[in-house]
Amino acid sequence: MTTKVAWLISIVFCTLNTFANAKPTVRTYIKLDSWINNCKQYKTAYISQSGNATKLGKASQPKQRPRIWLLNWHDLSIPIPAIAYKHFDISPTGLKLSNHGKGISIKLVRSEIDSLEYLKTTKLYESFLDPEKNGKAAWKYFFGKPMNYSQFLKQSYLHTPDELKCKPETVKSDLPILSYLIKKKTIGSNDIAYPVAGIANAFVLESSLKNSIAYSAHITSPKEKNRVVSLEIYTNKTDDFNGLGTYIGLAKNKKHSANPGWLVQLQKSLGSNKPEDWKKLSSVLPGSGFDRQSAEAALLWSKVVSAKKKLNFQSKPKQANYIDPSRWLEHCIFSREKFAARKEKKIKFIDTKKPAKPVKLWKLLWNGIAIPVPAGHYDTIIVGGIDNKTNRSPSITIGRSTSLGRKKLSIAYEKKSNQTFSVKKIRRLPSEYQQLSKASNFNAEKAWNHFFNRPMSRFDIKLASMAHAPKELSCNPENIQKELPILYYLKNKIIKSNTFKIYPVKGELQGYVLEQVDTQKNEVYWNTFIQNSTKDSTYLLSLIWPKSDNYPNYGYFFSHPVKQQELKSPDWFTLLQKALDADNRENWVKLANELKKPDFDPASANSVNKWISKKFGDKNSKQGG
Repeated sequence: MTTKVAWLISIVFCTLNTFANAKPTVRTYIKLDSWINNCKQYKTAYISQSGNATKLGKASQPKQRPRIWLLNWHDLSIPIPAIAYKHFDISPTGLKLSNHGKGISIKLVRSEIDSLEYLKTTKLYESFLDPEKNGKAAWKYFFGKPMNYSQFLKQSYLHTPDELKCKPETVKSDLPILSYLIKKKTIGSNDIAYPVAGIANAFVLESSLKNSIAYSAHITSPKEKNRVVSLEIYTNKTDDFNGLGTYIGLAKNKKHSANPGWLVQLQKSLGSNKPEDWKKLSSVLPGSGFDRQSAEAALLWSKVVSAKKKLNFQSKPKQANYIDPSRWLEHCIFSREKFAARKEKKIKFIDTKKPAKPVKLWKLLWNGIAIPVPAGHYDTIIVGGIDNKTNRSPSITIGRSTSLGRKKLSIAYEKKSNQTFSVKKIRRLPSEYQQLSKASNFNAEKAWNHFFNRPMSRFDIKLASMAHAPKELSCNPENIQKELPILYYLKNKIIKSNTFKIYPVKGELQGYVLEQVDTQKNEVYWNTFIQNSTKDSTYLLSLIWPKSDNYPNYGYFFSHPVKQQELKSPDWFTLLQKALDADNRENWVKLANELKKPDFDPASANSVNKWISKKFGDKNSKQGG
């Protein structure tokens, strides 16, 4: 008996070892039925796109030398069409030159990480790649070796859609080809692609558009082998820059026109990266035909370089999680200096004092929120629409035009497009932050959790942005953990430039009040954004008041809980509150009949009747008016 048990156990272990050591097959990773259908669909779609037929070939040599200058960018030779330029810009992401009137623009992107995510993370394969299988193993099975983005992209120009067989026995050869084709970049018609001389895995894509020729390239940086430099050059078809693409790369010895003074100074500034050289460029550009913004961009960059040198650490700081300290330094300083020049980025929360003199107010309960209504005579009360399938209250507008200007209170929901966006939780850092990382496998979701600890809605981010100002950023790499969220908030702090004060909403609900002044209309606005208790809606309360009127600071009452007012309210206001509370036909009809009186604009009763029809159906016999 013991011998039989031992024999059975040995058989089981041998079987398990056989399965464990079995070589993977296509079926290990791919659902064949899904694959065949998807492959055929993509093949049909790609064959119909002319750009996908483009394969890497030889560049045609121009009959005559194009009219170009050369700029050294990250040890790469970049051809600059020899024309009069109007606009220059520089930032941590790169450099731009343009003259849109002549249809010419140049965009040079600073080095990015030359990485490629595993096959498992590519959305295309979700329908037929087994999600339970290891992405690294699948990659190794189909591609054989690790590849960076440059290598992968070059492969896309070595293959065309007609190579796909889309048969069960050709999956292993088809899948890499389809992967390459998905990443293939096409700009226009009659695309041609040719290698960059002297640089592996680099090529130029030349495309013919309606009125222009586009040149794009994705080149491994000679200095940083794990990073790539991208560029886009658009030239007008009417100008002869034939052969420009052959000057991209390491063509430093090719003959070209002598660089003008501003380009010589730009090259010097890029080479030395000294503040004084960038300042010199900012003074040279206006006299060379560039606009005011160009000089400001060069001057801003001189401030970035100067601040960076002051902060330049003697000893290398500890490697921050997810973020490269040196790249953070430049990115942060640039954003801080740019934001410091914008008033709306600098203002932040302040506490407002209660007006010294008593203020006459009525209190309106709307969607469970107590809203202060300045007491006075109003002749227009408009009831707006909202989806009648919900139980939410309608939007309300209470107003009157006076000799001094408008007095109007609007109570509404954020626009639907913004509303959906504002409550959606954000759980990952935007892709731009990957460029601040050294890691090729940057995980945006883990990075978000590391810095923010929780998912945040757009409203949460807006609210947090109101509590910060650019001067809080030291940009010291040692403070990345604390300051990256502040910088993120400031980037998302979008308010009008006429905002003078920001108040936090006190009490149970979260929100903020923007006090703004329109000097042309001579009006003051208090725009209050409040999130409801369930955090699935955002309300906008907007009060407009004549600036010339001797008005109290109504912003205080929008930012503090409204207490019960002893002031007697008029009949229409009482009926409005009853209609909102009961939300039935009878009470809305009573309000419509009250607003039919001569004291009110006819549009008031009409708006209520429209609301009744929308909410309860069209029964004319029971409606007011």
